[in-house]
Amino acid sequence: MKKFLLIFYLFTVAVFSQENRSLKQVLNQLSKTYNIDFSYNENQVRQFNHIQFDSETDLKATLISLSLQTQLIFEKIDDENYIIRNKNNKTKNICGVVFSEKTKETLAFVNVYFDDKTVVTNQLGKFEIKDVLEDDIIVIKGVGYHTLKILVKDFNSDCKNIFLTEEVHQLSEVVITDYLTTGFNKKNDGSIVINPKKTGILPGVIEPDVLQSLQLIPGVQSPDETASGIHIRGSTPDQNLVVFDGMKMYHFSHYFGLISAFNPYITNNIKLYRSGTHAKYGNNVGGVLDISTDDYTPNKLSAGFGSTLTHADFFIKAPLFNNKVGFVFSARRSFTDVANTITNQQYAKVAFQNSKISDGLDQENLRITNAENDFFYQDYHSKIIVAPNSKNKLSFSYLYNLNDLTFKGENLRTQQILSDDIVIENKGFHVDWELGEIEKGVHTIAFSKTDFSKIYDGSRLINRANGSQENVLFDKDNTVQETSAEYSFVKQTKNNNNWEFGAQFSHSKLAYDFKRDTSIQEDAIEDNISGKANNYALFSEYQINTNNHWIINLGLRWQHFSSVAKSFIEPRFNINYKTNKYLNFKFSTELKHQSISQVIDFRNDGLGGLFDRFWALANKNDFPVLKSFQTSIGADYQKNGWTLDVELYNKNIDGILFLFDQKTRAQKYFSGSNKINGLDLLIKKDWNNYNTWVSYTLSKSIYHFENLNNNNDFNGSFDTPHSLIWSHNYNIKKLELSLGWRFRSGIPYTVKTAELNNNNKLRIVFNELNSERLPNYKRLDFSAGYKFYFDANKKIKGQLGLTLQNILGKRNILSRDYEIETIITGQGPNRTEKEVLVETDKISLGFVPNLLFRLNF
Repeated sequence: MKKFLLIFYLFTVAVFSQENRSLKQVLNQLSKTYNIDFSYNENQVRQFNHIQFDSETDLKATLISLSLQTQLIFEKIDDENYIIRNKNNKTKNICGVVFSEKTKETLAFVNVYFDDKTVVTNQLGKFEIKDVLEDDIIVIKGVGYHTLKILVKDFNSDCKNIFLTEEVHQLSEVVITDYLTTGFNKKNDGSIVINPKKTGILPGVIEPDVLQSLQLIPGVQSPDETASGIHIRGSTPDQNLVVFDGMKMYHFSHYFGLISAFNPYITNNIKLYRSGTHAKYGNNVGGVLDISTDDYTPNKLSAGFGSTLTHADFFIKAPLFNNKVGFVFSARRSFTDVANTITNQQYAKVAFQNSKISDGLDQENLRITNAENDFFYQDYHSKIIVAPNSKNKLSFSYLYNLNDLTFKGENLRTQQILSDDIVIENKGFHVDWELGEIEKGVHTIAFSKTDFSKIYDGSRLINRANGSQENVLFDKDNTVQETSAEYSFVKQTKNNNNWEFGAQFSHSKLAYDFKRDTSIQEDAIEDNISGKANNYALFSEYQINTNNHWIINLGLRWQHFSSVAKSFIEPRFNINYKTNKYLNFKFSTELKHQSISQVIDFRNDGLGGLFDRFWALANKNDFPVLKSFQTSIGADYQKNGWTLDVELYNKNIDGILFLFDQKTRAQKYFSGSNKINGLDLLIKKDWNNYNTWVSYTLSKSIYHFENLNNNNDFNGSFDTPHSLIWSHNYNIKKLELSLGWRFRSGIPYTVKTAELNNNNKLRIVFNELNSERLPNYKRLDFSAGYKFYFDANKKIKGQLGLTLQNILGKRNILSRDYEIETIITGQGPNRTEKEVLVETDKISLGFVPNLLFRLNF
């Protein structure tokens, strides 16, 4: 431990080049460094004893910084002499027009700070300020551009043309633009960044849904067709880290996975890391999805509302107090409980299939009578951003989402009265304070809290042949409560290298309760799994930029999990070599650990898979810490409308866990490993108004579990050797069209049989694990979008959308399992009960149309 802390200290200590000195010491240092002289009155400088001084900053920037800190004027007489004097009270009117240095286009809504006040450039990039002190300094700050400081005396009677240069943080340099469509960019650290506001149309996606859009990227797929069931290069959804506005998410979907819980119309930036993650991301062994909303104060009031055939939403963004405070609010609610649209009908068939709820929705077979199904979902998000000046920003963010299902019905065939109630609730709060500027260093202090709960109460009142009644009660709860704090410091050196280091702390409390109360003793279950832990982490990362060819990220992370009383060191290494402006080569390797993950519970709860996973904390007994080691290598190429992205990867994950019913296995918990090898490929070609792209993944996933499958390796549960998407996009002025074909291999499944136990009851017997494979998956999707203006001033934007999912109506089999069911025939003395083994398939969406209408102001 001591050795690591020494290494960590040496790894980060050089960041502190910024010092506090007296003004006189700073002047003496500048005189020696630049061979210049300062003339001043001793009384003027004696009072300033705590001046922030960065020895790496050039002379001009240093003098501006000194002027801002002391309110003194550093007036240049010639190349070797400066006079220091107090500010005068003369004022002048100034005017400026702000341009992009790169595009030479004017920049609207750029903030101009002066004398603790703020103005904003207009649509033409122009600003005017009256009666500003001649000795003052104005600060110009635009999102995505370097901050510029200008002396007021440098303005003349004409409007001054001011050019802002784009921020060139090497960690986020774009190597592929319009990766799949507009709004998708790939950075040289391997991340793919999505801006939903700029995202073009995608096949089968009605809105710029975060989770559905990601599934079109090579290496990212959802075997169960849900939005939340994202597998990233073989890592299951729980192994991926999902962060929304700084809050760690343990649940991020509506409609039992079919729809993302994140409102896309207030989402600003989405970063996807399939590999090569930064050292600040921890406690996960898979990919990283970092989602953020606007992190700057809005420049003008804007609002919007819209609707699909499943829900409606609304948002508003407002600047307050001279643009120093921003307010963002969004709300979304389904109308599934009041309007049974065709889209809702198709979604319900998939979400509730193989459960008693699905039987109640089936109007043809009527297996469940007198069915009452009440389901809805909703989410809210609010954010306040306070930016009093260019060096300080404080933000508060709150998220709440809810899914609520109540179902009642009767099954005449099995003589059961059914009742199910499921409530899924997730809420989070995050606050952070940023202080400083990237050139001198930015300090960030953050605090967040996340609460997740999934609660199920169910009952099966069964009328027996002998006239007796049995009431089987199900009670299932899973809760996660997590509080975390973080400090980080980021600094960009004058040669565009970056330092980052920080410390993190989190306190987590998890609980899982499963109770099945029945008069048959061997069928009863009462299980409680709970735990709490404190996790500590230190991280540091240095990014090196060498001659605009080599970009090297060296990262190191230390974390301690109190639940297992162990510490782990995780090196992270990412390298990008740019041979020319068109071609990049890349390599990354990383070691990661995870203490909180989901466990698959194969025990029957009457829900048919709606609640078959729960979050659990690693401990010293049954639940191991997950460990992952991943390496990837590849190349990017983009020229003349052609885009090529290819990566080979290898990933080993240890500690994955299965939980079995002890009626089927003598052992309850099984821990094993997953070895994944794969290749991700994207080929895209752009013409004028048309582009086409192919996203392909070749992969192999192999499980190994001691005491399972005779200790032999077997196919991973989600092993998909081939996955291909072929998409076509065409734009005709304001109309966008998209057509996409999806194909992938069927996933493995285990054949099960049944045999009689000692009580003459059927029990399930497993054959060789995952030895059979489902038929291949095929689907054709279509989307269309049309954008227009309602008024001549173009202030009210309208949007119409249409999607047709699974145009051909191909009902793919997504998974296959087996369960024992009791069949009742006859009544009275002729009534008989018989147990049978039933094969249950989970079927994909059929043909699903959806419509979109939106207005934005």
